[in-house]
Amino acid sequence: MSAGGVVFRRTSDGPEVALIKANGRWSFPKGNIERDETPEATALREIAEETGLPLSRLRIVTQLPPVKYAFRWGGGLVFKTVHNYLVQFTGDNGFTPQLSEIEEARSFTPAGARRAISFKNLKDTLDAAISGVERLPEAP
Repeated sequence: MSAGGVVFRRTSDGPEVALIKANGRWSFPKGNIERDETPEATALREIAEETGLPLSRLRIVTQLPPVKYAFRWGGGLVFKTVHNYLVQFTGDNGFTPQLSEIEEARSFTPAGARRAISFKNLKDTLDAAISGVERLPEAP
């Protein structure tokens, strides 16, 4: 099992969504849940590691729909579930991506993220995240 999330931050121009590019495809930061680690802790750790955003500035807002998929590995079929969370980033830090694992991290408008996302099975999670952000009250 893995965990990750849709990271957003509020800007004067509206919300931005962070995506990572790995193997030439845009997706959400995520990674494997380690022993004795909760999915929530994994999501925050992996987001911080892959994007370079400070862990202290990341906060889980709500759970999003999980993504389930299958892929071939070592001649067998692997079924995977990714637990996703809507994560708010508060700060103006730039990305310092973990280039050993990903190629790039970038902010997108919600519409830009919808166009950029490479996997169809992530669109429902992205739409749930964008709806979640739109329902949140503005911070004073």
